[in-house]
Amino acid sequence: MKRKFFALLTALCLLVCISLPAGATSPIDSSPANFVFEQISAIASTIPNCPWNESTTISTTTTLFNLDGIPNGYIFNLLTDDAESGFIQIHDIDGSYSIYCYAFDGHSEVDSMANYWGYDLSDTEIYFLGSFKYAIATDSGYLNLASNAPIDIGDETVQTNAICLRGAGFR
Repeated sequence: MKRKFFALLTALCLLVCISLPAGATSPIDSSPANFVFEQISAIASTIPNCPWNESTTISTTTTLFNLDGIPNGYIFNLLTDDAESGFIQIHDIDGSYSIYCYAFDGHSEVDSMANYWGYDLSDTEIYFLGSFKYAIATDSGYLNLASNAPIDIGDETVQTNAICLRGAGFR
């Protein structure tokens, strides 16, 4: 049952990613939050029935890290007219931002997985490995956030993720 839930969640997130507007990247001098508000405006103006508008605010932010502890993404949970209105997850590659995925309702898969396994995102660093793969560090190594099982993060994992990012237009 857990695997079906995470498979469905991942499939939905991939579907949203496929439908993202092309060219959503930022200049290096903008902040992640400014980039997100620019994207909210762009998305709201092009997608019918988008719940986001000029009153949309950020309710919480989760910073994602690479294995060196450097931020490589953010998840912004959104409120519109004081009601939850989904999230936007962005990449941060050397200060250049791009949309990774978004949804108009619900929570990100990171929020869902962390809540399911009982992790408090306010005091847990989440490592974003690319391709919807996330990990947390423990005293004995890394745990896959999807399964809460140990994950071997070696050179092969890092190289695979670097290749994925280069394929997505990051150098």
